[in-house]
Amino acid sequence: MAVGAILPQGSSMTVWFKGTAGITQSVTLHGRAGPG
Repeated sequence: MAVGAILPQGSSMTVWFKGTAGITQSVTLHGRAGPG
């Protein structure tokens, strides 16, 4: 995800969203974590 590129180095952010079938999923983004 390209979102990680805008985060300060060493920081992280958890994003919660409603996935398919109404399942709540979370994705943790890490600053400068590399591609993806």
